[in-house]
Amino acid sequence: MVALPRRITSGSAGRTGATFPYGKDPRDRNIRIAPTYPGRDELGDALEGLALCVELAAAERLLAAGRPA
Repeated sequence: MVALPRRITSGSAGRTGATFPYGKDPRDRNIRIAPTYPGRDELGDALEGLALCVELAAAERLLAAGRPA
């Protein structure tokens, strides 16, 4: 399993494992998305970033399994 949340959010405003006690996500699978009230442009940017992370995780998982992405 590819562990992306900690790598993706390191150094950013996001927090990985925030929904776990002491922020310790034992499987490094959780990214907390805490919305405020973003404008359409900000929301679009955030969704593009999230989609890119999902694509990256899927590609890395396929490559790790020896299949082309």
